[in-house]
Amino acid sequence: SSGINAEYGAVCVLACVLGSQAGPIQPCGMTVNGTKVDVSALFAPSGSYVIKTSNATYEIQVCGNVQTNFPNACKIPSPANWIDTASGKCTPIGDLDTVGWDVTPSTNGIYSTYYHGALNPGGVYHYSARYYIECGTSTSSFSFEHFRPQESQFHFTITTPLVCF
Repeated sequence: SSGINAEYGAVCVLACVLGSQAGPIQPCGMTVNGTKVDVSALFAPSGSYVIKTSNATYEIQVCGNVQTNFPNACKIPSPANWIDTASGKCTPIGDLDTVGWDVTPSTNGIYSTYYHGALNPGGVYHYSARYYIECGTSTSSFSFEHFRPQESQFHFTITTPLVCF
């Protein structure tokens, strides 16, 4: 256990300005048991972290919008993009204006959920991106975890010493 014992349900929602930005939005994290957890150091000054799988490329940014590597396809500002390898189609899977923070189910870090991305093809749910930011090694790593179709939610894992208590 990492000492994080916060109760679930305390979610803060931030209102932010969209567009290019020089740094992360603030606050970039949350308070857990009286300890401020700030993950703004994970903001990618290069514009995004790129994660490739066999059928997709994902661009994610922490506490900011992606500066895309696919400007002809990705036209809508978003903290996470899903680019289909076969078609080249870019889908924004989150909205910087609607981010919530909470403690991870493992209680070994925090997570952010960027709600209200593009509407899924069924027209019932909007896509969202969840970043599990877990206590990890001395360097940060980023990976695609899975897609939860029943929730139209993409899960990513970030391991970093920034959330080790």
